[in-house]
Amino acid sequence: MNYNHMSKNELIEELNKKDKIIKRMKYIFGRDPVTSVYNRKLGLEKLHREINLAKINKCNLIITFADVNNLKYINDNYGHDTGDYVLETLCSIIKNNIRKRDFIFRYGGDEFIIVFLKSNMNDANKILSRIQKEIDELGKDLEYKMGLSYGLVEYNKNTNKTMEDLIKIADYRMYENKRKIG
Repeated sequence: MNYNHMSKNELIEELNKKDKIIKRMKYIFGRDPVTSVYNRKLGLEKLHREINLAKINKCNLIITFADVNNLKYINDNYGHDTGDYVLETLCSIIKNNIRKRDFIFRYGGDEFIIVFLKSNMNDANKILSRIQKEIDELGKDLEYKMGLSYGLVEYNKNTNKTMEDLIKIADYRMYENKRKIG
């Protein structure tokens, strides 16, 4: 496109169009295609940034490592479309229950990280309990069992662990909880 023959207003309009396209592409490439939550790359970038902000502002944040229960069984016995439906539904329930400032991203196949900003373990557990109750209620009418196992770790001003260490701790706690419930 030749910009030399454009008026100032035409040029501004053209740049605005391109800016919208770039923003849309960033949105699409930063999202998981099944669940529409942040993908791992964007989620980890955002988590890293939020940990740095929490450090500067001396705020707490909670990292929750969540695993979808029975997804392999659901995929194997009811098909991947049903498995995708379960993932979409669980993420929708989570997004509808977390606060606007909190966020969720897909970490792996059936693994998600939920981040509660400016929060504590008690508040995060209350929200997660509400999420679990809604999932249990929805699951009553289904042929298969649907649920989440999760582990939490708190970042605060005294924490001197890396983001990766915090994720590993939350992941370990999730597996401990999963083992307890069978």
